[in-house]
This record gives sequence, C-alpha cells and structure tokens, in this order.
Amino acid sequence: MKQLRTLTLALTALITICASAGAEERLKMSTTTSTQDSGLLTVLLPPFEKQHNVKVDVIAVGTGQALKLGEEARVPLADFSLDGSARAELRQERRRAERAGASFEVIPREGVDALLPQLDEISAAWLAKRASAEKGFSVGSYSHHYLRRFPLALLRCEGFPVAFANLWCSAHHHELSVDLMRFGPDAPRGAMDFLFIELMLWGRTQGFRWFNLGMAPLAGLEKHPLAPVWHRIGNFLFEHGEHFYNFEGLRRYKSKFAPDWRPRYLMAPGGLALPRVLLDVSLLISGGARGLVGKRE
Repeated sequence: MKQLRTLTLALTALITICASAGAEERLKMSTTTSTQDSGLLTVLLPPFEKQHNVKVDVIAVGTGQALKLGEEARVPLADFSLDGSARAELRQERRRAERAGASFEVIPREGVDALLPQLDEISAAWLAKRASAEKGFSVGSYSHHYLRRFPLALLRCEGFPVAFANLWCSAHHHELSVDLMRFGPDAPRGAMDFLFIELMLWGRTQGFRWFNLGMAPLAGLEKHPLAPVWHRIGNFLFEHGEHFYNFEGLRRYKSKFAPDWRPRYLMAPGGLALPRVLLDVSLLISGGARGLVGKRE
C-alpha cells in the first residue's frame, strides 16, 4: 500500500507538470527496483502516457548500498619491463637480491610436494615473527592440500628456499596473480619485490595480459565535505590507522609497479544490515570471534 500511495503521488505530480504540454514530452520518474519489479508500472504508465501525450522514462534505484572497499591494482604485462627512469627502483631491488644470491623459479604442481617440509618452516617462521595466525576467506590459509593445487613461485637464496607464493593463472592467460605469500628469516632484503618483479617478467613471456597485485583497502575514497559517512571514516583509517593496518603504505608499495587502479565495491542491504554484513565478513576472514580479537589457533 505504501508503494501504491507513493506512486499515486508521483503520477499526480507528473499530471500537473504536463497538463499544459502540447507535443509529446519526455519525463523522468524515479522509483525503487521493488516497485518496478512488481509490474505495477507496466499497468499504470501506458494509459497515463497516452492520455497526457508524454513518454515516461523510469529510473529504478535499489534500496541497498554500494560500499567502496578500496581499489584493485592490475599491472599490464604486454609492455612491462625494467627499462627507463620510472623503473629505476625496481632495477635496484632486483640487483640487490641477485647480489645476495637470490634466484627465481616456477615449480609446477607436481613438484610442490617435495618442497613442503621446507615451506612448513618458512610459513611457521613468518607467522611467529608477526605474532599472527592464519586468516581465511579473503586470503589463502597455509595447508598442504591447498598448496598442492597450484604452481608455486619459489625464491631461493644460495640454493635454499627462502620465500614462496602460490600462483593463480586464469583461463586463456588473461590474468596472473598470487594468493598465499610467505618469506623466512633467511630471505634477502626486498625478497617480495624480487619475487613480484620476476613473476611479472615470467608472466609476460608466458603470454599473460595482466598481473593482479590485489586490493589496496580504503584507497580512492571521496575526500570532499559532502562525501558519504563511510568515505570519511575510511579516509581517516587510511591516513591514521597504522595501528590496525598499514593502508597507506600498502597502496604506496603497489604504486611503484605502475598499475591500473580499479574500484571495488561491496553490495549490501542498507540501514542496520550493513554493519552486520561487515561483521560477518570480518568473522569469516579471522576464523571466528576469537581470531577477530586475538590470535587464531
């Protein structure tokens, strides 16, 4: 009934607007997707348009919210190289790692099993150094079953494994990315830079179009006085939330690879449902309430 009363008022307003119209005019009517999907407009609008010699363009807007979570970084690989002044920092990082004895290789799925004991040690040391526990849902958790399913990017130092990342390769070589990344205490300085650089060069030779560096959370939110509340909160966390997460540093790190930045959104119901959605996602990532507030076992 509420939708019908609202629609009646809208049509009355349209009648008032076009009462003196001569030739056919076009009017725009804003409504909800629920009203449009009900089929009511297909019944009411045709006779209205005929009687008043107008054409009504319906704009249906959902009552949910598109919440910007941040921006995703994708590096085009067709012309990726280390040439030029813009890539000087990457060239230096690569040379530094090579002088420390670093080497790179891609291990096929069939060869991962033999490396698992060494990967166990790297992963355990990585978690212990951060006093952290495994996450999930939005990032891969360390497990033998998971690692056996994908090729592995491996960094060796003087012949010994010191860092790794599993590879996601999309169909038709459209995109290459990594999920689970770990490096141990024996990895040279800039080990992950070296790994990313070699992966992008390898991906280019294999014919991949893009390398996906993943998200920069809370990046690219609106910064003006009329920005939505979420954007103002997100910008504050992005600039001052180092205690929780190095948001600004992560975006700055990924920017040195000169990626294309694309916005990413969470579609959710409006009102009080949105905080519940965000809490549910946080619980999934942390593995439950205990992992959200402390170390997950």
